[in-house]
Amino acid sequence: MGQRFFDRAKSLWSIQRSGLDLRAARKPPLRVHHAGQDRSMQFDTIEPMDDAPAAEPSPSDAPRSSQRPRLRARDACVIALAAAVVVLDQFTKWLVRHTLAYADSWPSSWPVHFVHYTNNGAAFSTLQGSGPILVVASLLGAGGILVYALKSRSGDPWLLAGLSLMLGGAVGNLIDRAFNGEVVDFIQFPHFPAFNVADSCITIGAVLLLFTFARGAESRAESKASPAPPD
Repeated sequence: MGQRFFDRAKSLWSIQRSGLDLRAARKPPLRVHHAGQDRSMQFDTIEPMDDAPAAEPSPSDAPRSSQRPRLRARDACVIALAAAVVVLDQFTKWLVRHTLAYADSWPSSWPVHFVHYTNNGAAFSTLQGSGPILVVASLLGAGGILVYALKSRSGDPWLLAGLSLMLGGAVGNLIDRAFNGEVVDFIQFPHFPAFNVADSCITIGAVLLLFTFARGAESRAESKASPAPPD
């Protein structure tokens, strides 16, 4: 009788102990809280925190759209001035074609007058018969001027004005050579070949560039010649 009671008590104790172990195993680990809160943990297990600060994104992780080059104000001015030259050049040539007969002049009695001549060469009636070569040269020249104007970091207004005038003039004559095979010249000075707005802008732009480069060279020479300040 006593042995049976002892065996039953031992079985109940084993079952109760197994239940406690299972509940302890299933119980989730506790988080370590801040001061003033419960600091207890079970089985020395610390739950990883989900609110850890995220790493700051590096510049290389920035969206590619934010790294696209933006059009600067000075670049917009260069393109706008060049476009204005092209519009003025094409409008004046269209006006001459529709108002003056070929080889006619107005006013004929003035030393400086408007004429209607065509030219299949370069500016001021040079390089006659070189249309295809001039088309390629105009394309390369206009592209080179545009790239230099957009890549240059100089803010010199004379330099930018010269580049704009040369770009507009090159594009204006390029349009005539590409679509008509020749350009219209309509400004006539005494003892001087006839020319147009595009030729004038190319010439003025080249003079401005020479003036800018000469002024820069003079400034560098003066800075080298000036004595160094005493220590």
